[in-house]
Amino acid sequence: MGKFSAGVPNAGIYKLFDETDNIVCYVLMPNSLETKRENGGELTYNSNTIGSISCVRIDVQQPKAKSRR
Repeated sequence: MGKFSAGVPNAGIYKLFDETDNIVCYVLMPNSLETKRENGGELTYNSNTIGSISCVRIDVQQPKAKSRR
């Protein structure tokens, strides 16, 4: 749904919404993955030094239809 500044370089707070269960999650994570090649040429992903997730259930109300006059 959106991305917000996390106040640290190369990181963001990402807002996600699951409309099936009306859950909103905010995820603090790096903007890009860091990778490296091992001796055999295998690509591995470095671990993140930051990361957290917070989720809440929200009450979604349908907008009221305007009446025609």
